[in-house]
Amino acid sequence: MEKPVATDAPGVRRVLAAAQEAKKKNLKVGVGLQRHHQRGYLDTIKRLHEGEIGDIVSMRCYWNDGGVWVHPREELEKQYGRKLTEMEFQLAQWYYFTWIGAAIILSRQHIHNLDVINWV
Repeated sequence: MEKPVATDAPGVRRVLAAAQEAKKKNLKVGVGLQRHHQRGYLDTIKRLHEGEIGDIVSMRCYWNDGGVWVHPREELEKQYGRKLTEMEFQLAQWYYFTWIGAAIILSRQHIHNLDVINWV
């Protein structure tokens, strides 16, 4: 799976149920977080786990961002050559609607930093 795995409580329950079914079959439900596949992170975490800088006693993580894309309704309607329904507009702007994109910082951005802290 890729994040966000769910954007509401029923979605979370479906994912948890899938994990239970997988467990019964000796399978796993996994979420791919990109840092676990990046050589620089793999090497650095390995060195940290080997104690290269000593005991880690505290960590903080931040997400700094210069902003994200936005497509005004007028721009999208020009592109599509017609008026968009509200549903079409929201789907085209999924980044800004929690019901389809979850919380911006936690599920799409900062989750990578929180994952690294938990990994360390």
